[in-house]
Amino acid sequence: MKNRFLAALTIFLLGAAWATASEVALVFAGLLQNGAGYRFVLTDSGDGAASDWLGVGQNFRGCTIVSFDAKAELLTVKVADRTRQLSLKREAVKDGEADAEKVAGAHATAVSSVVVADREVELTDDAKDSNGAPFFHLKGGRAETTGRRIVIEKGKTFGLVAELEGLPVAAPIELDYLIATPPMRYPDGRLVSSAYVIEKATTSDSGTLSGQGLYFTFDNDYEMVPGRYRLEIRYKSKLLAAQEFDLYLPGTEPRASPQVEGKAPSPAPTR
Repeated sequence: MKNRFLAALTIFLLGAAWATASEVALVFAGLLQNGAGYRFVLTDSGDGAASDWLGVGQNFRGCTIVSFDAKAELLTVKVADRTRQLSLKREAVKDGEADAEKVAGAHATAVSSVVVADREVELTDDAKDSNGAPFFHLKGGRAETTGRRIVIEKGKTFGLVAELEGLPVAAPIELDYLIATPPMRYPDGRLVSSAYVIEKATTSDSGTLSGQGLYFTFDNDYEMVPGRYRLEIRYKSKLLAAQEFDLYLPGTEPRASPQVEGKAPSPAPTR
């Protein structure tokens, strides 16, 4: 997925280490919780190397994540035929009470649904999203307002544009982008239904960000899956902007119900 999108609801840093003489010194260094579930960061305390955000079944330096007990905050990992549990210390909560005042006033004043024609993109320092796909910035194109029912076409870009305010004044911040999609079967066999990335930005002297965009593009055949797509922008776990889109394959989009002239359509039945 070559787009922009959300990262963490809650990120915990630091944690517990585990190693033997023949194994890397593993540290449970980060925990991410979002609408798609949990993601984890492992680090090697020997050289400081850190993994990407990982899910259950993924691995780092020969260590495979087996399961996570959210209540106990215990991560079960396996190296070769040995299984161990790593605990996460709660002392290093990134989005804690100290940030509450900064987050309270943040909000979107306007959110628009758009499709982009004649798009121009640029690669962001070889950055990748949470699924390992290249992460592009949209640097040009014509954004046209659209409804939330969209027909899938190769190369089509759609998304949201938001006006944000109530943010820290003239300060560098991190925004969390998330796109939730119907399940997509990647070429490597993975079944993927969400992706996220952390986007850095600098606010204005009045604490605003104008024209903040979050987009999805159908670049690959395996991405052309119909269904509900949800795009979100968050700041320190607070939802600032979101839009849901219904995507259809050509020829399958629903037709508008015919109306009798002079007569309003009947209301939808309630349960």
